[in-house]
This record gives sequence, C-alpha cells and structure tokens, in this order.
Amino acid sequence: MSRYTDADRERAQQRFVWLQVARLSALAAVIIGIAIAQEALAAPYWLGVALAIGGVFAFFFAPPLLARRFKARDAQAPDTMEP
Repeated sequence: MSRYTDADRERAQQRFVWLQVARLSALAAVIIGIAIAQEALAAPYWLGVALAIGGVFAFFFAPPLLARRFKARDAQAPDTMEP
C-alpha cells in the first residue's frame, strides 16, 4: 500500500505540469526570439535578442526556482501524517 494520498499525487502532478509549462514557454520564447532576430518575423531586432536571452535564462532557472518555491510551501504547511 502506498503511503501517499490521492491529494499528494494530484499536487505532484500539478507541480510537474507547471514545471513543464515553464520549460516549454521558455523554449518558445527562445524560438520566437531567434525568428525575430533572423527577420523571419516582423519585430524589432532588440526584441528578438531580448526574448532569446530571456528564454535561455528562464529555461535553466525558472524550473529550479519553482521547485524551491514548492518545497518552501511544503515546509510551511503542517504535516498531515501526524496524529
């Protein structure tokens, strides 16, 4: 029998989805930024460079920051397993 409740599994699945959304949106920003910088999309060059650089930073730093925030929330929440 598993020691995790359905609520714990649901919360873990939601967190996983949020981490993947952060990664995919950062990747989309990089791709759009490169497309703008290569003049495939009509927008200022500086916007493309800013999107590409911001997307790279977000791709690598947003998921760990989100995970740290999730962990901090768990540490503040009372433990439901204790009687």
